[in-house]
Amino acid sequence: MDPQKNKKSSLNAPALILCAVIIAVTGVSYIRQKQEKIFPQQAPKGSRDDAARWCESVEKGEMKKAETYAARICGGCDMKQIPDVDYLRLAEEMKFSTLLFNQPFGKYDFYRWKDACAVLDLVWDKKTRRELQNMVQGVIDKLECRPTPEGKPQSLTISEILQRGYGNTHEITRVLCEAAYQSGYDVMAVSIFDESKNLIHVVCEIRGKDKSLVVDTRFKKIWDNMTFAKLAEEPKLTSGTWPENIAKSVKFHIYNLPAEFQDYKVYNQNLQQALSTRKIDGIPRFGEDPRTRIEKYLKYFGPDQKPLVTYWRYPFIALLSQPDFPAGWRLNYEKFLEEQ
Repeated sequence: MDPQKNKKSSLNAPALILCAVIIAVTGVSYIRQKQEKIFPQQAPKGSRDDAARWCESVEKGEMKKAETYAARICGGCDMKQIPDVDYLRLAEEMKFSTLLFNQPFGKYDFYRWKDACAVLDLVWDKKTRRELQNMVQGVIDKLECRPTPEGKPQSLTISEILQRGYGNTHEITRVLCEAAYQSGYDVMAVSIFDESKNLIHVVCEIRGKDKSLVVDTRFKKIWDNMTFAKLAEEPKLTSGTWPENIAKSVKFHIYNLPAEFQDYKVYNQNLQQALSTRKIDGIPRFGEDPRTRIEKYLKYFGPDQKPLVTYWRYPFIALLSQPDFPAGWRLNYEKFLEEQ
């Protein structure tokens, strides 16, 4: 007779589930901390010549060549890192599949590289960077602010906005944020909400190099030596610029890190790191980890300040508004596959 048969199990289903959850969480945490050892990164195989050819291909609009050189510079396109958990949550909120973060280099990445190069060319004047305020004024003067026609999607790329010469407030703010970023500054898009939590306006705050500016692209106003926090505390500073609905809502605001959606991809982050070691002039900024950029920006705030900071959703909204956005990359892609 087996005495074990008469003993009641000391483990029930809830306990087993709890143990499984604890093990899973511990495992994911361990993998994230040790991912470089678990998934060893190959040393980049691309040479300095590959980096130069990548730049040339991007400038000439040769997409496939640029993708090929990018893969060589990074030592291949095998996924060896796990996307940040913040980005996975962002994907869930915005209702798109994390496939967007996991895809090897493709056309969307090329668009990002092309945009970065175009804006870098814009902010350079005869190979010399413009003064910050002149650069900001140049962007404001170059682009006319007008609403997006009804039924039209938001512009997918920054280059599209620059080429047509106009855009809505968000689009021009997006261009200005990128221009400041390519000029070596830290930047935030600041969203203003009314009492009903409706988004009513967005401005740009630029920090770094002992400078601080707040820029309103719709009303074409530049506040020099200014921070948005100070504007929110002193209404007289915006008197005559903002209409009443914006002025009275200025305290309801959120700082948004204006990274392009391609910068969240590990592939582009690896490419930027590899290119930075090649020491080639004219490499634009892109692929810097958005979380790291937020952490860096928080250093501009004092210990008594508690700003609300998040990732700017607008570049994702622009992407999702495109008619040709892959249906299989939306959050309900499983249902899409079942219907095929």
